[in-house]
Amino acid sequence: MDCKDKYHNNLEIFELYLLKEGKLGILASFLKDRPIDILINNAGVGSSNHHLEAVSSKPWLEVLKVNLIAPLMITQSIIDNIKKG
Repeated sequence: MDCKDKYHNNLEIFELYLLKEGKLGILASFLKDRPIDILINNAGVGSSNHHLEAVSSKPWLEVLKVNLIAPLMITQSIIDNIKKG
């Protein structure tokens, strides 16, 4: 049994495409003024390039956007909901 089945009355899952500008407003609008007790930022991407000599900046900038910057921006956009939790 996964968490969604076990906690269906107390758990909401919201999928968000993190590389598109302006998507954070969708989450804030969805939540309105509801409190958030637990926030799980479960986004993550990696690079398939394992050789340092072949690394280019464009794919790594996307990795940083999704893995580092997006969780910060999401948290900032709903900080009032988190404070109410």
